[in-house]
Amino acid sequence: MITRRHVRVKAAQSIYALFNDVDRDLHDEVQFFQKSIQQSQELFLLSFDFLRATYRMAAEKHQSLGQLRTPDTEGQQKMQAILSNPFFVFLIEHPIGEKKGMSRKLKHWELEFDYVQKLFKSWESSESFQNYLSIENPNTDQQKAFLVDYFKSFVATSEALAEHYEDYQLTWADDLPLVNTFLLRQLKAIQLNDVDSFQFPEFSNRSEEIQFGVALLEKTFTQNDALQKEFEDKTPNWDPDRIAQMDGILIKMALAELLFFEEIPPRVTLNEYLEIAKDYSTPKSNQFINGLLDKLVREFKENNRMNKTGRGLR
Repeated sequence: MITRRHVRVKAAQSIYALFNDVDRDLHDEVQFFQKSIQQSQELFLLSFDFLRATYRMAAEKHQSLGQLRTPDTEGQQKMQAILSNPFFVFLIEHPIGEKKGMSRKLKHWELEFDYVQKLFKSWESSESFQNYLSIENPNTDQQKAFLVDYFKSFVATSEALAEHYEDYQLTWADDLPLVNTFLLRQLKAIQLNDVDSFQFPEFSNRSEEIQFGVALLEKTFTQNDALQKEFEDKTPNWDPDRIAQMDGILIKMALAELLFFEEIPPRVTLNEYLEIAKDYSTPKSNQFINGLLDKLVREFKENNRMNKTGRGLR
């Protein structure tokens, strides 16, 4: 689930924190960096359990509607559309999902049921929900689309839910788009006869992505002065104090990759940091960083300073 770009973003945030808080040291920040990536797995599990909480709410509503003096059969029919959907049942009965949830004692949505309730209310009154109810005998594709549309159109786009996650864990603000994309892909991949068709993310501090992030964080921070000198005389129209701090961090990280990470092609490094700059720095940053890094790459190549290994890496 974790991408190299996401790792770079988290490393940039850690470097920013180190430069702006004298009480933080590299060792502690590396541990925080590792923990923040691990916590994105918790966000995935919470999002996964939100769908299960939706099913549980439908079951409770179905039961309460049937206990009325005059049972609400129309309301029960709505709830039954969820309860009889094999893809919702797949999530509820998934043994790994249940095991992971229980091992972490995930009771989050029992306490924060208002979020489930409000989203549930919007969904059951929506046109897409009514259209599904009008299908007499939905086929497998329609049943899957019912679940996928709920997550894609209601859960993943909920601003209230996004704010709740950010309030609960600040680092989740950047993790949520990645988690939503991964979870949506898993929902689309479900095969009812194959429990393994739905995959759960697994993270280890020994994984290649996390080790790359730690190395990038450490190299950029410890080589800060040397990396600064690489470009400070290449920007005659820009006083160092006028360069946005995040721009400077992204430039230094890119230079660290170009000079110290032999396996990463220069074009990959340039593309990654230009994309990150679009989201995390100033409006003019993309053009500035692009021009500066392009100039430096040409200079490094001319002076044989980039020791890239493997076919196509130069």
